[in-house]
Amino acid sequence: MIIDKPSGKVRGVEVKNSTGNLFLDCDVINTFLQWRFKPNTEQFITIVVAFGPENDVASYPVGPPAYPGRRLPATFTEPITPAKLNQWFPIY
Repeated sequence: MIIDKPSGKVRGVEVKNSTGNLFLDCDVINTFLQWRFKPNTEQFITIVVAFGPENDVASYPVGPPAYPGRRLPATFTEPITPAKLNQWFPIY
């Protein structure tokens, strides 16, 4: 996450590896964009997020992985939808 140090607000989220599921990727990005930190403390922070198969089967549609192990080549600065993410980085 890229953080605006004076305000503590998250300015952007970079995804190093996709979960392989557009819905999970969007949920993680949108959640991190809502985080706030104590002002004047952090400028960049790395958070590792891991999901197991039992966590997403009931809540998310089952389908082929979109970007398994791939970096999403963008810094997300505003909330994103699965449809928009798929438009930018279509499934091959």
